[in-house]
Amino acid sequence: MRLTATDYRHPAEMPALVAGAWFAVTLLLAAHVLAIWLLAARPLSPWAAIVLGIAILLLLDLGLAAALARIGPHLAGLRASARPAGPSTFARVHEAAERVAE
Repeated sequence: MRLTATDYRHPAEMPALVAGAWFAVTLLLAAHVLAIWLLAARPLSPWAAIVLGIAILLLLDLGLAAALARIGPHLAGLRASARPAGPSTFARVHEAAERVAE
């Protein structure tokens, strides 16, 4: 059986992705709840609460957009630096993967 690079996934890859996504979504939801509370309850002076609430929403949403924009180039860099494991290069890794695939 011939293996390709897409046949192998690190066991920690999916849990780390899920945990990171869960943390990011939770953080963004908490910040949006705080901003909406500031806008609705206005515990400060009305103008200060509005400005602070809008600033929190804008900063977090712009930060999310910037982080999402950097995912593509980061993945491209990881793929460019990858080296395939074959019979001539990384023979032990290739043999172990072949045994597991069988």
